[in-house]
Amino acid sequence: MILTKQKVLTSIDKKKMLLNTYRVLYSNTVTEYSFVNMLRYILTGKTDKELCLKANLDLFAQLMTKEEDWSFEKEWRVMLTNLPSNQVPIDLVSGIIIDERNMETQEAELLINLCKERNWGVLIRKTQYINVSHRYEELIPSR
Repeated sequence: MILTKQKVLTSIDKKKMLLNTYRVLYSNTVTEYSFVNMLRYILTGKTDKELCLKANLDLFAQLMTKEEDWSFEKEWRVMLTNLPSNQVPIDLVSGIIIDERNMETQEAELLINLCKERNWGVLIRKTQYINVSHRYEELIPSR
C-alpha cells in the first residue's frame, strides 16, 4: 500500500485489480462534463489516443471534484481498474449514510436490508434547521 497526500494506492495481485482511493477536490468552479470527446473517440474507430486521454482526464476530473460547499465532508472516492465485470470482489464498505428525506423510499429499504445482510452500519442524516447543519442517528451500528 502506498499512501500519498492525494490518494492511497493498493494493489491486490490475487484478483489482478488495482484499487485507487482519491481525496475529493473541492472548488467553486466545477465545470460541466460533456461526453462529446468520448463519443468522438468511439465513433472514429478508437484510434485517436490523445482524444481518448483528454476524454478520460476530463471525466476523472469531473468524478473527483465537488463544489466547495461540500468540503466539510472531507470525502474520498474509490476507483477500481482492471475489473473483469462491474463487481467489487472485496468488501470495502463498513457503513452508509442515508438522508432522512429518502428513508421512506424503496431504495432506502433495499439498502438497509443489504446493510443488515452484510453487517454494515447505517446512519440517518437529519437536518438541523436551527443550526443549519446535520446530525447523524445510528440505525445499525458499524462493525
